Amino acid sequence: GHPFRHVGVNEVDYVYEGGPNSDLWNDTWTLRQGGVKQIRVILANDALPTATILQDLDEALGVAWSRGIRVTVALTNFYYGTHYGHNANGGHTAVAGDAHYYTDTCCGGIQLLNHAWIAGGYNDNYKPFVRAVVNRFAGDPRVFAWEVGNEIGAPNGDVEAAISFYRDMALTIKGLDPGHMVTTGIICTQWLPLTTQDQKNRLYQYMD
Repeated sequence: GHPFRHVGVNEVDYVYEGGPNSDLWNDTWTLRQGGVKQIRVILANDALPTATILQDLDEALGVAWSRGIRVTVALTNFYYGTHYGHNANGGHTAVAGDAHYYTDTCCGGIQLLNHAWIAGGYNDNYKPFVRAVVNRFAGDPRVFAWEVGNEIGAPNGDVEAAISFYRDMALTIKGLDPGHMVTTGIICTQWLPLTTQDQKNRLYQYMD
């Protein structure tokens, strides 16, 4: 019943600003001065082994926590973007092994995940990666929430495949870590696009 202020920011490369040339402390000090309580990152990095990603996330969570900031972890990206953090090894915001699924394009050539990925290909590399990450940080209070992925849409307009994917991953994550919130990462239901209340109910049934 009391008013409150919750400020969050996107910082895609935050996890990969650590190591010997760490910007984690500078970034979080500046953010904290602005009242930021949450940083949202994109974790997947196809240039690093999972073990290294887990180490980098642990370091990033520790620094953020010391500033009173928690981290929302977007586990992969609909777009084949680039990580520019100096500790990112020039990787893309994609799970290792998934590069061949980024064959759709939009907006002047931006590469997107294709229908084969959302219709089942995500089980090959993405889901094992998610299991490894969530298992490692299950119950960790430094994590604010798990995000299935950044703006993952419905390739070929296959809304039902997208709904099935989101439901499967929400149940998978909550099965490993029931104490954390899970979110889709989409802007709104029109992003997919969902056109009926039944579709919306099924998409969000296991989401927070």
